[in-house]
Amino acid sequence: MTNKEDGTMAREKKKLFDRKWDYKILGIIAGIILVTFRGISLIRNSPISLDSKKMTGLNRSWGFLLIKGFILNIANPFSLIFWIGVVGFAAKSWGLHSQQILLFFIGVFITAFTTDLLKCYLSERLSTILTTKTIHYINHAMGLVFIGIGVFIIFKTQ
Repeated sequence: MTNKEDGTMAREKKKLFDRKWDYKILGIIAGIILVTFRGISLIRNSPISLDSKKMTGLNRSWGFLLIKGFILNIANPFSLIFWIGVVGFAAKSWGLHSQQILLFFIGVFITAFTTDLLKCYLSERLSTILTTKTIHYINHAMGLVFIGIGVFIIFKTQ
């Protein structure tokens, strides 16, 4: 095969989103989706209920909820695929051996578990601060932020 043939084959094998206008179209679509969905959610103004009796799981023990969450996470095939990818990436990129991979995985697991426990603790503490009105304002502010990001993406890609 000559260099001329290699160049022709390379041009024929176009990458996904190789052309500039592909990115423009994707940017405009993404911006429209952000503006549309957040705009609809702002207009719709769905009611927020903070009645603890209606919320499921709050009357159960922490141990039960912990085991339930752990089992649900293990049962999720995407979670398994994610962790296999993370461990494979770490092993290949950093040249880890089996014992080092195990230590890496344990370290990541302990870190994730600790941050989840911290989130549970903080959510319990924040439940006294967050009222229906506060959550309503936060939702509106985040909606406006997402609309702003959507508009920025639309104009940035043009």
